[in-house]
Amino acid sequence: MLSLYTTRALVRAILQEKWNQSWRFNKWKAGLWLKLAQLGVVTWIVILFRDAPQYSFSLVVSFILLLSVLVSILEVFGKQEGQLYSDRFLQFVHISACPPAHMMLASVIAELPPKVFTSLLTSIVLSNLLPNDIVIWAAPLMFLISILAGLIGDLSGLLLLIILVRVAPGILGATRIIVPGIFIALIIYVAYILMSGIPFEIIGLLLQENLAWIYLIAGILMLPGVGMALSLWLAPLRVGRLYRDGWREAAKRFDTGRKASSQSRWPALMSGPIGAIQAKEWLQLRRNRITYVRLLFLVAGLVAAFFVGPMIAAQDESLRMMMVLAAGLLVALLSYGEVLAAMFVGEGRNIAFYIISGTHPRHLLIGKMLSAIPLGLISLLSTWVFALFSGLSLGQQLSAALIGGLLGIGMIVILIGVAAVGVNPGEFDKRDEKETSSEISEQLPSGVGSWAGIGTALLYWLIGSVTGGADLPIWATLLLVAVLIMMMAFTYVLGSARLWKLLLRGK
Repeated sequence: MLSLYTTRALVRAILQEKWNQSWRFNKWKAGLWLKLAQLGVVTWIVILFRDAPQYSFSLVVSFILLLSVLVSILEVFGKQEGQLYSDRFLQFVHISACPPAHMMLASVIAELPPKVFTSLLTSIVLSNLLPNDIVIWAAPLMFLISILAGLIGDLSGLLLLIILVRVAPGILGATRIIVPGIFIALIIYVAYILMSGIPFEIIGLLLQENLAWIYLIAGILMLPGVGMALSLWLAPLRVGRLYRDGWREAAKRFDTGRKASSQSRWPALMSGPIGAIQAKEWLQLRRNRITYVRLLFLVAGLVAAFFVGPMIAAQDESLRMMMVLAAGLLVALLSYGEVLAAMFVGEGRNIAFYIISGTHPRHLLIGKMLSAIPLGLISLLSTWVFALFSGLSLGQQLSAALIGGLLGIGMIVILIGVAAVGVNPGEFDKRDEKETSSEISEQLPSGVGSWAGIGTALLYWLIGSVTGGADLPIWATLLLVAVLIMMMAFTYVLGSARLWKLLLRGK
């Protein structure tokens, strides 16, 4: 049986840390803006759902049940992995008298406040699909079901996480890359559906035909969570030992990404400091194993072109080129866009070497952008593959590939420029306290600058796809081209100004 006093202390510590990072000591008050953004999205969806058809209570509950469990499991691999394995202060917990089972239970309980908020928003949205005469009691019940399913999903994900880490500790690096990629892809897909029109009838028919399967899958996913809850209650020492053994194995594998080969050549594309910065980035990228994990995203995207291509070919001719560009650029962005967004944050305290060596801000920014040129080639390749399987003519394929490559280069400027604007040396110490694996931290976006870069790149991706592929009047095309050029110039100037202040003034 677990002592509630120890668990309560750990929960308070975790919540206090989150409060300090997102609200109290956060310059941008990221926690506030995130909640406001969630409220804005919910308001938008509720407006879209005004004319939605009504479904049975069991149908809507099946959807919210499966959604809550799946999202909770993914969140465990995306967030609690850091709390349970990567945090440097964990070693003090493990050498103390605190049983490791308390740490696992505390990580789940600490997620309850944000889970309650998310469940409330989800219930508000999906209650619009219920008959009006049952909303008054069905909506609160869905809210409670969502919270309960989310907590059980957290426990299911926790059990899967500690077992996988115990068996294969190397999975930790992959989860920090794959899970954010999945969430970004889901957000983009949902945004696409909301903007293009929600097919309520098709979704309702699919849910109705597979209702029994949905409940079965949700039950199977929740079963490990029930087992985990019983284990924490009846056998905390055994499950705690499993977690601690996995943590020890994972700790041995941290900080192995900086062992460079002494026989590697210096791959500078040009002489001087710009070439040196570009070569350093390439060598660092090559010896990081996470780079090859990201390669799987690229391969999966290119394979998806074989299946998505015929669907694009069935669309109206005026939309094919735009969809080809959007798909090709999205594959490039999801596979290696995070690497660019994390280029400055990944430096950590090493940014001080650029300051004391007198590196010119322009050299640093251009060197980083030059090292990201492969993203332009990836954009060209992926766009051409989608154009090929979409049945476009040879001339259209070459045109799409060329436009995709140019837009890919533009995304390089956007991602790195905005990331440079968000460089904050004060966050490096906090990052070093949380990240113990150099391989992961080099390519993991964090902070306002990195994620703002990804968000701006998505906007650039949307405008660029419309500009290059839509059948627009010449004046509209020229106007959008001017917008794209202004976005690139604006981010470059802002990034250069921020680096100038950082490198020449040290702040």
